Amino acid sequence: MKKIVTVMLVIGLMAMAVQAAGVCYSFEEISSGTWEVSVTVTGNTAGLSAYEFFVNVDPSLVSYTENTLSTINEDFMLVGFTPGNLLSGDVDGRFNAGNYQSYGNSVISGIGMMPVYEQSCFPSQIPNVQLGVPALLGTLTTPAGLGYGDFSVSSAGLLKPDNSGYLADDITVTLEIPGVPKPPSPSAVQWKVENGGNGHWYEVVVVPTGINWTQANDAASSKNGHLATITSQAENDFIFSLIDDSEYWVTDSYGFDCGPLIGGVQSEGAVDPSEGWGWVTGEAMSFTAWAPGQPNNVGDQTRIQFWNSRSINSTWQDVSVTETEFSYIVEYDVPEPATLCVMAFGAAALIRMRRA
Repeated sequence: MKKIVTVMLVIGLMAMAVQAAGVCYSFEEISSGTWEVSVTVTGNTAGLSAYEFFVNVDPSLVSYTENTLSTINEDFMLVGFTPGNLLSGDVDGRFNAGNYQSYGNSVISGIGMMPVYEQSCFPSQIPNVQLGVPALLGTLTTPAGLGYGDFSVSSAGLLKPDNSGYLADDITVTLEIPGVPKPPSPSAVQWKVENGGNGHWYEVVVVPTGINWTQANDAASSKNGHLATITSQAENDFIFSLIDDSEYWVTDSYGFDCGPLIGGVQSEGAVDPSEGWGWVTGEAMSFTAWAPGQPNNVGDQTRIQFWNSRSINSTWQDVSVTETEFSYIVEYDVPEPATLCVMAFGAAALIRMRRA
């Protein structure tokens, strides 16, 4: 009986996986600053009815040309996303583009490289939808050097499997950039090799309720990273550019500005405050950025945070393991080559937004 229940559970989970509907946006850089944007629809759906994406840069530096998203119906008439419904431009300082089919009218029943057919939402006739086949949405021109973090996708419209309307439940929307490793965390920023960096990713984490160094170190490890290790002035400058904002700092009772925790460790038994320092990764501390009068080892201070006595700055102080701070920096050495996923809004929500 146990085996039968297990098999039924596996079959049920497989059925759920088959039922799940999703949209994968792909941004492929075909030349410097020129991108082909395509979409692949998968799962239990009759096809794509709306799309939307953002480029997180100055809209005046971006342009978008939509591909002829047309198919051939039984009368050999070209149908597709209505050019008049194409929206592009500035939304809150970001470039935005998208298109949709009006509810209740003729809609794209499926989209792909192979011909599919137009069907009315009511009554439905399930077409031979080409799911899992990429379709070119259009071509973007942007400033050079963009990557993960510069593109955002959060919504798409999909039809019900029987083509009787739109899927109202949340669907999975993913984003990929072929040939580019994804960030290990959506908020991580890469210090790019072409900009003189080491290719690592850095994430600033704010903890409003407070966190000590040991907890921050454990949290960084749980993210498959480690507290930041800083081995050069250039790396210190780059990291400081990420935290040069009051959001990441607090002022203590003495009026000193305390910033994020990093991965500096003083060896046990060190007598002189300036001796015995290294990094959580085992690297030697060949570079330091101590603030004047630091380290002073007051109260068994054997760890490091960004700190300055007068203003937000790129200097450090030693801090105790148990002292409560409010932010830390995670460094990721090797990003995982996977797809960045975010949950989408319901298709109906996107359609309502487009019609507003």
